Amino acid sequence: MKRILKNFAAVLCAALICCACSDDDYTEAHRSLIALIRQAETLVAESVEGIEEGDIAPGSKKILQTRIDQAYYIMNNTSREEGYQNACKQLEEAIKAFSGNIVKAGIPYFNAGSKMNLGPAGDWNLTEELTWEMKVRFDEFATGDQNIISCEQGKGAIMIRNNGANLQFYVNDGGWKGGTCCKIELNKWYHIAATYKANVGMHFYLDGQPVKSFMCGKAIVEPTCNLQLGTAPSYSNRYMRGNIQHVSIWADVRTPEEVAADTACNFTGSEEGLEAYWPLTLNVGAEITDKTGNRVARMTDITWNDPE
Repeated sequence: MKRILKNFAAVLCAALICCACSDDDYTEAHRSLIALIRQAETLVAESVEGIEEGDIAPGSKKILQTRIDQAYYIMNNTSREEGYQNACKQLEEAIKAFSGNIVKAGIPYFNAGSKMNLGPAGDWNLTEELTWEMKVRFDEFATGDQNIISCEQGKGAIMIRNNGANLQFYVNDGGWKGGTCCKIELNKWYHIAATYKANVGMHFYLDGQPVKSFMCGKAIVEPTCNLQLGTAPSYSNRYMRGNIQHVSIWADVRTPEEVAADTACNFTGSEEGLEAYWPLTLNVGAEITDKTGNRVARMTDITWNDPE
């Protein structure tokens, strides 16, 4: 309601200005800003968001409305040409991004600054038992650690990462447990799966086949630390370079037979023990609800490659 009243007041203010002044009383940049605001508001009012191909991606209206609000603020609080011109440029870019942000087939690409935030670790069952599965492909191996999925913070952590061509699975139970599981190649898709059970052990699978096991105690995880894909929550330079799809998170330990079957990645969202599943085959905006309908992933600076 506050936003509605705020926007109404801004529109009324602009309308009163228009009634009191002729077009000649405005500068060209001021007139351009008013026209762009009207264009953007029409897009928000008349566009329909959805999750089918061709729809405006969910969350697009919210992003554009933020730019509209900023444009109103500048228009009503400055008389400088430079301010109007900058606001026009920002709103033009926002309108272009809105028009191009439609649901379409694609593959998310992670690089510097990219992340997929799955929410605080405390919202997930990460200290008793779990299974993480996904498909990954790398187009570059950097020196040092690159996190694929992790909730690493301080002395608490559970994560899958790569160090060069080495895939690694680690848990911190008061000390680091785990290590290198296998080697991979660039530009090749792999299905990876990691299972963990407190005080029992950890198992890592590559393309449905078990490749490494480790002993461990009970994982230490900071509840407020975000579970993220594509980078480490506490280390912005530890980001992967490549693609991630078909992310599934389970509240139990999948058996070897189940992991082998899971490589098909054909989950409906109703499977027993499945906490979340993101196919990531459609670009449906910055906030993506998983197949179970219970979890929302928030995407940041992720680009989408064309489907293959």
